[in-house]
Amino acid sequence: MDVILEKGLIYQGKLEEQDRQGLDPLLIAWKQTIDMERVKLIKHLQSEAYQHFKQDFNRFLQPPIVVNNSTNPGNETISRIRDIVPILVYSRYAAVRAYEAILPTASISQLHALRIEFKKFRYALEYFKEILNESATKTINEIKQYQDHLGEFHDADVACQLVRGFLKKWEENQIRSPIQERINPEPIVTYLAYLHAERYRLMITFPELWQNFNRTEFRQNLAIAISVL
Repeated sequence: MDVILEKGLIYQGKLEEQDRQGLDPLLIAWKQTIDMERVKLIKHLQSEAYQHFKQDFNRFLQPPIVVNNSTNPGNETISRIRDIVPILVYSRYAAVRAYEAILPTASISQLHALRIEFKKFRYALEYFKEILNESATKTINEIKQYQDHLGEFHDADVACQLVRGFLKKWEENQIRSPIQERINPEPIVTYLAYLHAERYRLMITFPELWQNFNRTEFRQNLAIAISVL
């Protein structure tokens, strides 16, 4: 929500000065929502229930006690990072590539899910970056471009939903006001049209990025990054 408000303020700042005020009702409402949610969050973080959660979660994160199986000597195995990381990274890569079949007709929710898979893929590489080949940095930065593009798309979609919801309530409230006091929603409707156009632009330009992701060079860089293990 903070990101949505920030982008709304940036849009407002680019308008002619005489047109900026028309967007105030929407942005003020968003700011009030953020403030109310922040109060709820602070209250929760200060609650006894949250303190118990932190204690329970801390215990969950503690490493288990390893008990040697003396009855079957020689059966113990050691999990090594060099054996696990390639499987982890390529499983995340495969999860992203799986979207290729549906991409030509992908829905908004599927594109959002793809963004999440890109994020998981990037995190898998970033977590082990220090032990990978230097080509991992290039690969991570490239993945971030795809993730950010889909993130912008998701933000535009969420903003569209929020503005539509606001306009619906706006109309309900305006009907209760005297005719002479009713406010023209045109600036907010114009912003909604801008958001729809932005969402569309990001959607139709993503297939080109996907082709870039699918190129041989990307796969080679990924393989080189892991090859040092």
